Amino acid sequence: LNSKKFKEKYEDINHPYPPILNPDILNELLVIKYDEKCDKQNLKDHLQQQALKLNLSKEVLAYINAGFDYRLISAELAWELNLPLPRKYEFVLVAAHGTGSKALGIFFKLCQTIWIECTENGKESFIYFFNCLILNSGYKFLAFQCLPTEYKKLLALMNRNVDYLFLVRDPFEIWTSYSNHRIKNDSFNKTININDNLYEALNVFLYLSSWADKPLMVDEKNEDTWARLDERNMNCRSCAFEGSIIKYAKNCKNIYYIQTKDLHKDKAFETMKYLGKTFSFDVPNSPKLFEEQRIGDLNIFFPRTILFDNKFNLTIEIQTIYMNYDENIFTDIKTLIYPKDGAFFNEIVLLYEKNKMKFLTKFQIKQLVEYFKKFSMTIKERLEIESKNRIKPEDHLKVFQKSSKTRTKLKEIYDREFQFIKANRPDIVNSWKYYKEFEKICEDFKE
Repeated sequence: LNSKKFKEKYEDINHPYPPILNPDILNELLVIKYDEKCDKQNLKDHLQQQALKLNLSKEVLAYINAGFDYRLISAELAWELNLPLPRKYEFVLVAAHGTGSKALGIFFKLCQTIWIECTENGKESFIYFFNCLILNSGYKFLAFQCLPTEYKKLLALMNRNVDYLFLVRDPFEIWTSYSNHRIKNDSFNKTININDNLYEALNVFLYLSSWADKPLMVDEKNEDTWARLDERNMNCRSCAFEGSIIKYAKNCKNIYYIQTKDLHKDKAFETMKYLGKTFSFDVPNSPKLFEEQRIGDLNIFFPRTILFDNKFNLTIEIQTIYMNYDENIFTDIKTLIYPKDGAFFNEIVLLYEKNKMKFLTKFQIKQLVEYFKKFSMTIKERLEIESKNRIKPEDHLKVFQKSSKTRTKLKEIYDREFQFIKANRPDIVNSWKYYKEFEKICEDFKE
């Protein structure tokens, strides 16, 4: 604390979170490997022995003798002492909810690239990051899906000079994604009997905004139905916080952007190759891997089991082409019984047991063909209904068109948070259709 280095690096610039211990020395100590099973006293003895062998400085030896090592300090204490995170990550990803962060995460897994994701609390995120980085050296990056509380301190304690990658999208499309976010309703039976009402059996959508089979409709009188402007979860601050990250991430080396549309199946492989080259990780040379629809309506409808005949146990298993099945036991009879123009034809398989194929009669095949015509038509009807039910970006725009107070507050947030991307990547901002409409609304009312 009395050193010239501390004075220049922290005191002279009035650093808000000066560390009590020297981060450079703490990170230098991490080069000394140890058995993770040994206790703290044995670790301390091991560090002392290795430090002498490695001919480390007296300052480093003093830290070891005093027990000042990341592995001897709890994450909670490190937070209180303003100790930066161990420098064992290579870049930072900022990908808000609703931008395609889940799909990007799947793509990173395909590339054998692992990461640590923050929570909504800055201190909790720090503790989680800290413990993960100490125990495992294989993490490639840290990830933000939201702007946590105490984010200023968290970012200040991420002091490795690394690149930042932002996954971005038109904010009104993000809000629409919040409203329409849906999962499979697990209360529905996975097995459909031939006598079941298909319309009801395929009504399997559960919207998280309403916890019902329809999304919560946008109502300007009810702020719980549209993008909130306060600090609560899933609000405006959940999709517009990049400016705050950039402002307080003092060790941000370079900033890179990709958009949600860059993750679509026609672009995903090239996008991942670009990211692999930029951030130094290997990408499997298999474009089809990145074309698979792993998220969306397909995975809500399927897998399903269709039970046609209890007496003879005539059962068809429907699953997506992206799922594995035992080809020694099952065969795909889709082309035999499913309409070629049917819903999801190219993305599903209809599996039947191989050893029962010889018992399948022409009459049964005819019944199956008729049934799956009706099955496919019902899925198409359900998809049309879901499309009509879903919230549109225009629905969110109307709220701010009608309310001067909320419109002004939202514009203030956007002007602040999008300042950097507007200045450095105007091409991206200009591609945001609904955001541009919002800006026009603001200008029209201003005039």
